Amino acid sequence: MRKFFALLAILFFSVVLVACTPPVDPDPEVTVTGITITSPTKTVYNINDPIDLTGLVVKAQKSDGSEETLSLAQIQVSTFNSSTAGVKTLTVQYMTFSRTFTVTVNPDVDPEATVVDIVISTPPAKLTYQLSDTANWTGLVVKKVMSDATELTLASTDYTITGFETLTAGVKTITITYGTFTKTLVITVEEGSNGTDPDWNWDFNQVGFNGNGMDIIVKVGLTTEYDPFDANFGGQRKTDRQAHQRALEQAYNIKLVYQQYGDEAAWGPNRVNAIIEGHIQNNRLADIYLLASAWVPTIAKTGAIVPLQDYFLDYEYEQARPYRQASTYRSEVYGFSPGEPRPDMFMYFNVDLLEAAGLPNPAQLWLDGEWTWTNFMNLLQAAHTSPALSGKYAFGGDSGEVVMGMVTSHGYTFINPVNYQLLLASPNVYGVVEKVQSIKAAGYWEPSPNQTVSNDFKSGNTLFSSGDLWFLKNSMRFSQDITFEIGAVPYPTRDGDGVDKLFHKLPILGLDTMGIANIQNGQNGLNSEILFNILYDLFMGMKPANVGMSSDEIYRTYLESKFDDDLYVDAIMSVQEPTKQYFELVHVVSMSIGNGSHWTNSTTGFYPLMNRIVYLYATNNARASLEAVADAYRNELVNLGYTS
Repeated sequence: MRKFFALLAILFFSVVLVACTPPVDPDPEVTVTGITITSPTKTVYNINDPIDLTGLVVKAQKSDGSEETLSLAQIQVSTFNSSTAGVKTLTVQYMTFSRTFTVTVNPDVDPEATVVDIVISTPPAKLTYQLSDTANWTGLVVKKVMSDATELTLASTDYTITGFETLTAGVKTITITYGTFTKTLVITVEEGSNGTDPDWNWDFNQVGFNGNGMDIIVKVGLTTEYDPFDANFGGQRKTDRQAHQRALEQAYNIKLVYQQYGDEAAWGPNRVNAIIEGHIQNNRLADIYLLASAWVPTIAKTGAIVPLQDYFLDYEYEQARPYRQASTYRSEVYGFSPGEPRPDMFMYFNVDLLEAAGLPNPAQLWLDGEWTWTNFMNLLQAAHTSPALSGKYAFGGDSGEVVMGMVTSHGYTFINPVNYQLLLASPNVYGVVEKVQSIKAAGYWEPSPNQTVSNDFKSGNTLFSSGDLWFLKNSMRFSQDITFEIGAVPYPTRDGDGVDKLFHKLPILGLDTMGIANIQNGQNGLNSEILFNILYDLFMGMKPANVGMSSDEIYRTYLESKFDDDLYVDAIMSVQEPTKQYFELVHVVSMSIGNGSHWTNSTTGFYPLMNRIVYLYATNNARASLEAVADAYRNELVNLGYTS
């Protein structure tokens, strides 16, 4: 139905445009409508160098579609001042039209100084390509670093660029070479729609809403991750997303405005409370909210966001089961999360440190069916006593993350995903927690607690760490400045389960989801159902990239952009069967007890509780500590409508 209506619309507007074409003047006056320029060849100068306009091409564009190449005598170029270093902007003027280009004047340098390195001062503006695209290095600035610490900009002719090809999709490493010095950058080649495929016709705005140009506010963590018009947008298919969003805005006669949450709603309870208070005071923060799914019950119980299941039925939209569970409150789903769940509960390790100690690779042990608890502890012991780790640590990270990973890898759950029975203080769970305590008791764990990513791991002084996949090559976590190779492996299985991995589980915890504000009759008749339509069209209406690839193939491509060795990609891909995955509710219950934070109630919050149990192992009995908070978790399961 969507394609049928869209095709009718295209045919209709084609007829209208033809019928409204004005008659052509048989002898129109030809006028200049603008100019274009090609910048001069020389772009880098020394102090007091004269301007060199060789290569400058200026063309006058005419009203009849023709162009005229202008001579230097016909144009004016603004005065060039090379007496000081810096980036200089020069203006080319012809009649009333002007264009600019920039050149760089390098500072004076000690004549005895030598080149010691090169740096990519500014990456190129274009880092994402489509198949068969040609290279575009606009914006790239490469500098040579001198022994006196001066940095001098290199002309593009001074260095070579290799490794560029767009015949196949994937992540490509580009190498920049100047003399004996090299630096690399990464581009992504996408295989997908360019946003203009005539066979993909999406019927926007089935509800017939006219927003009369109103803003629809979407609150997000970072606009650079969601707004394709943000100058620093870091997502893929930027041009496609821009075209798709403009089509959506035109269909609804609205403007989507992405806003970052302010300081008053920075994270956790502050953000949750700001959303709730805005609803209560009839002064909502936004129309659509990006939420951590663990906050959903706390917000939903106040009525600030609306259940979405009826809308799902209307659109015949099936949300993946773990995503439904993650954003459910009293049997109603409040979060919109397109896509397929992928587990993210792995250990990360320093490959260089591992090899220096002569230890077996955990990812290979996993694939060989030998990554069991006993072999894991034996590896930690060998690392602890290895001269290569003298003054370093075998293990680190957040104890709550480690407990979560170890309990589930042994085949146990904190809350039964079928009947929601609390198992937090069961013998199976506290037995594994006692195993985690033994890592600390043996002296393998670094001394600094509660670090999702420890400074010791980032500096190369810890072998293993907890973490998440998005940390890899991310400036906020495992940044590209890290000089050692990072590998990944699932948490070890219980002894005897290494080969078949019959019991091994991977939990789906919190995730980002979209919540819809509770609006009944807002501006221009806006309501929650219309907002869902807008959100659905935004996420589902753009032609998918990688058409013809399976979801596993697409995910593997993503993993290959994160790791330097396919061994770690293979290890992670080996645990992608849905039968191994389940939604672990304990994360949501802990957050709900703390009104949107694990840390509000340090007595019962899952992560502070596990940190106390593991780090104060000598005085904190695992069984007694878990039993002490069990009633609070049972009561919250009742409050959330999971049990009675």
